Amino acid sequence: MRTITDGFGKMLSLAIRLTTALGALAVLAIALIGTTDVLSIRMLNQSIPGVIKLSETGLVLALFLGLAVVAHKRSHIRIDILVTRLGPRARSFFDATGYLFTAAFFTMWTWQMGHMAVKSWSIRETATGLLPFPIYPIKIILFLGLLIATIEFFRHLVISVHTIYYLNSRKRKG
Repeated sequence: MRTITDGFGKMLSLAIRLTTALGALAVLAIALIGTTDVLSIRMLNQSIPGVIKLSETGLVLALFLGLAVVAHKRSHIRIDILVTRLGPRARSFFDATGYLFTAAFFTMWTWQMGHMAVKSWSIRETATGLLPFPIYPIKIILFLGLLIATIEFFRHLVISVHTIYYLNSRKRKG
């Protein structure tokens, strides 16, 4: 059983590293697009068409792809004032409760993004404006990033529930 969970954890970790790399590339692309636009305005006195739409798309990619690494590193927003004063069992209970609600929210969010991605792909959605580009691959990538983050939150939920069970069984035995 342990080798199965270790293998799953390694695969999930690899997927999270991939989403992090893609998010970093999106941030780099935003920086290059913005720099090129500023240089174009300064030198040619004209902005590049579609820069704002491309930058918006890159920001959305960076945000959604960053959710998986936030879930993995447990870097999400927490209120530690109360939790740090609790015992290990109560802390594990609140962790599990938080992961349960977060996993439920991310599941609904992922479900809706999946519907949006499928619909976008079926109509081959493109951005409107001076520089039309396909939106559906981006929505599919966003769905995959959310799916990986959702799986990671479920993994943390299972670990938290296991910790509660382990602490309860240790208390009964000893």
